[in-house]
Amino acid sequence: MLWGVVKCLVLVTVLLQATASVAPAATTYYVSPTGSDAAAGTQDAPFRTINKADTVVAPGDTVRVLPGAYGPVTTFRAGTPTARIRYLSETRWAATIQADSTQRQAWNNYAAYIDVQDFEITAPNGNNAFVNRPPVAKGWGYDEFPSFVRVVGNHIHDVSTGHPTNCDGPVAVLFLGVGVEVSGNLIHDVAKCGFSTPSNPDDAYAIYGEMRGATIQNNIIYNTGTHGIVAWHAATEWVVSNNLVFKTGRAGMVLGSGEAGSTGPFDRSTVSNNIVIDPREACISEVGRTGSSNRYLNNMCFRPGPGKAFDIQTGSASGNVVGDPGLVDYRGDGSGDYRLQAGSSAIGAGTTMGAPATDFNGVAAGPESMWGRMCSRPRRRQLRCRRLPR
Repeated sequence: MLWGVVKCLVLVTVLLQATASVAPAATTYYVSPTGSDAAAGTQDAPFRTINKADTVVAPGDTVRVLPGAYGPVTTFRAGTPTARIRYLSETRWAATIQADSTQRQAWNNYAAYIDVQDFEITAPNGNNAFVNRPPVAKGWGYDEFPSFVRVVGNHIHDVSTGHPTNCDGPVAVLFLGVGVEVSGNLIHDVAKCGFSTPSNPDDAYAIYGEMRGATIQNNIIYNTGTHGIVAWHAATEWVVSNNLVFKTGRAGMVLGSGEAGSTGPFDRSTVSNNIVIDPREACISEVGRTGSSNRYLNNMCFRPGPGKAFDIQTGSASGNVVGDPGLVDYRGDGSGDYRLQAGSSAIGAGTTMGAPATDFNGVAAGPESMWGRMCSRPRRRQLRCRRLPR
């Protein structure tokens, strides 16, 4: 009898453990320009705004956004390391998020562990396209906090090109937070204000990160007022690889640590397989506080401005070259054909160190090619990219 009671207790315990380990089912919500925020957010009854979806999502949920125009977005609800929240444009670059007079940022994010993927994001009369912020309670500052936000596959463009009077150091993608990923985005036309402000000289950047552990890969960046990619303040331990950057107002990339929040050097970072064309200054520069464990590997620089093509202060450099990458039809306004020609010196000249597993289009990457993808722009504004055949 006693043995039967023990077996019963064991069975109840196992059942309770199994029940406790079952995660709630993830929900997919829908947003449409013809929807209503009073609706249920289903495919048949979508919400009208992404902001409404943000009020109901839980870790593991997905928000699918149908084609159309949307006003500024602010997201607060966080996912978890094992159950991210995903915001997806149903059709690539067909859901457009735009800043307006009510919000200078097209997308303000306060949440950790979310994905923002395949949108068109623009702020012609604003200051930023996407800003990754600390949780509301922390305020803007440089105490580390986990973020692990992914900004992936978006078309981000025309930031401050309308020259708004409240302009202040425009940045297409500006982020704080540990572990942010910015990859596979097309980013272009980030205009300077045309005047200095109390907090910023007259600068404009495509990507500007201020904290540890960022991954910047597979982005195509052109026509920025100042630099293409910037690491500053408390930035360190970055991976910057396989980006194409051209026609920047100053340097292609500026990497370092300094000013507010800087408690140590920009260090332990890998910068590899990038191609920079036609910067007015250096292609890649270390500035401010930098460490000796940075590695600059197999990058290519073409037609830099006066001075050094690779201005490295303390890091180690290997395999970097100055020369023509051999694109099929290079044009600085983004209208060209950015495939590598047969026989290009960039083919097979890359390194696996820091290289992403996939290319701009999410196709599995081949071994050791520098910018080993084909990009062409045959119609409308979309770049089509594929792996360069060997």
